[in-house]
Amino acid sequence: MSGWWSNIVYMVKDLQYFLDEENAFCKEHPDYGETCCNEYGELSEVGISDRLNYLSDRVFSKAYKSIKGPLGREIEFGLSDAQRVLLRLFYCQHSAIFRDDYYYSGITNFVQNLFDTLDDMIKKAPISNDSILYRFCTEYDKTDMNIGDKVTFHHNLTCTNFDWNQAKYTNVYYISPLKGGKTKAHNLYEIYEHGDEKQVDFLRNVSFLVKGVDNTIGTSYKKFYLEEIV
Repeated sequence: MSGWWSNIVYMVKDLQYFLDEENAFCKEHPDYGETCCNEYGELSEVGISDRLNYLSDRVFSKAYKSIKGPLGREIEFGLSDAQRVLLRLFYCQHSAIFRDDYYYSGITNFVQNLFDTLDDMIKKAPISNDSILYRFCTEYDKTDMNIGDKVTFHHNLTCTNFDWNQAKYTNVYYISPLKGGKTKAHNLYEIYEHGDEKQVDFLRNVSFLVKGVDNTIGTSYKKFYLEEIV
């Protein structure tokens, strides 16, 4: 494997690290969130194009302060305080910040540590034993795949073991995980089930072989059949 991700040291961080980084960012960018006039004379927000601007919203400290008790079995599975915060962000409106393709300007040390701490949390969830998993794609998911391609996801690919029959509304990955406990898929829903989503997540840098691609009849969407490989 080659690329920037192959030379990065795996670092799991505690809660204080994320709170300190958040404070430092806010001090460095005190004007983020204020209204300004952009180069076209239109009203805009300072820092809107900075992919780290969620730090100015203090998402980590807010999530930590919101914790009143454990979610599901997060204590039983040994989630750290930092991972309990990340679980809440990952399940809710901040899931995009855990994707490598969200950071088009590059991956900073902070972002890599964020990824690694989430990856360590997912690793604590039970390994999936499902024969098929489903990914109902968003507009950001990879769809330029052909039969025989090998594809690798450098973020934690979120799936479900429940077929919601959404093929007529979006592209769908039909994933066949490795068998015999060798898969990188972990049942996050066994730690905490968010609604009825049955969320399953793969560890980062999981690879698949594209075994088939079908058009969904009557739509512009496609079905991708992926087989997990080592």
